[in-house]
Amino acid sequence: MGLRNLIKRCNPPLEVLKIEKGSDLRTKDYVWCFERLSTLRYFHVMSNASNISNNVINLLKPFRHPTSQAQFGSARATKGDRDLSDAFGTGKVGNEGHVYGQQRVHLPNLSTLCLEGCGDISGGVLVDTLTERDRFVREHHNRPH
Repeated sequence: MGLRNLIKRCNPPLEVLKIEKGSDLRTKDYVWCFERLSTLRYFHVMSNASNISNNVINLLKPFRHPTSQAQFGSARATKGDRDLSDAFGTGKVGNEGHVYGQQRVHLPNLSTLCLEGCGDISGGVLVDTLTERDRFVREHHNRPH
């Protein structure tokens, strides 16, 4: 079973994910996973598994979601949308839990990131990403400092 199928089928949703050597994930696969793993608390990547790169690490930075559902096309914008609170705020929540028009982070419940033998990631990118993420979480979500 592929990772996407596993994520789609998990009930309850995953809280722990360990990706080992030999996995073949591209940046777009990480984007897809990160958009759907709002409950993930522990993420472990081993030994250059799936060629994790600076681009993937940058996905963990805070970002602003598009302000309009219309940018996603009418089928996606109308199917399954509901008014809810996401893990880090309130607003209009779409199919993947995005909050339209607000700044947010992928993997909002992530508390542990373990990168084992991932030599393609630069230390500067990792420090910048985690610093921005920590600042965002502390400022916007009343988390303990």
